[in-house]
Parts: sequence; structure tokens; C-alpha cells
Amino acid sequence: MWIRAIRVKRPGILWGAALLILAGGALFLLRGRAQTVSGDAGVSARTDQERVAFLASCGWEAEPEPVEVQDVLIPETFNEVYERYQELQRKQGYDLTAYCGKTVRRYSYAVINHPDQSAPVRANLLVAGGKLIGGDICSAALDGWMTGFHNEE
Repeated sequence: MWIRAIRVKRPGILWGAALLILAGGALFLLRGRAQTVSGDAGVSARTDQERVAFLASCGWEAEPEPVEVQDVLIPETFNEVYERYQELQRKQGYDLTAYCGKTVRRYSYAVINHPDQSAPVRANLLVAGGKLIGGDICSAALDGWMTGFHNEE
């Protein structure tokens, strides 16, 4: 049986503690950044059931299956159209700027309880990392309209 003693001087302990604190702080900051980019503050939207339940919580009845699922690239810089869309997102509490240059998935559901059914009404949910990061309710008509998630009726 071997016994080995290690003697650590006080400055070594202080430097070691300082390094551990710095490493812990760096991990905390990196973890916070990763959660922001993955939409951690958003609603869980991993399944059709979760997405349709979210729409129901906003007052919309939607078909249980999406009519379209598509990957969408959020541009690095927003043009006028994306600036207006970003403003709609901000009004709803979302922010797409964290996703500039990233690909997210858009799930489009048919809304069946909108009073104006002269053209199909769609709920578009933008999802990244299994979290809802934004979206809209819109008319699929050529001269259609677009609004936020919450049904004001």
C-alpha cells in the first residue's frame, strides 16, 4: 500500500479557486446564449399536438396535421418585408434577430374557425430547437392579410 501526500500552498489554492469560478461563469454565459438561440423562452413545439394546443390557447382551431412543413432561412440582414414581419413578432413577444443566418422550420396549419373562410386561413409557426420562436395567422388569398397569434374575437 502506497500513501502519497500532496502539499498545496495557499497561492495555489487561490489560483485554482479563481480558475474554477471563471470557468463556471463562462459555462453559465455560454449556456444562456445557447438557450436564447434555441428559443428556450418559447413554448415547446416539438410535436403536432403541442403546436395545435398552442394555437387552441390563442383561440384558433386547426387541423391536427400541418398542410406544409418547410425549412426557412432567416436572412442575415432584414429587408423591408422582414422588418415588418419582425415588428409583428416583437408585438407578440418574439424576436427573430437571434436567428439571422439560421434555418428554422415553418409548420403551416389550416385554421378552421376563422370567420372569413373566403380563402384558406393558415397558422404559420416558426420552430427552432423544438421551441416556438414566432409565426403568424394569415389569409392565403393573393390580397390577403396577416396578424399575430391571438384571436381578438
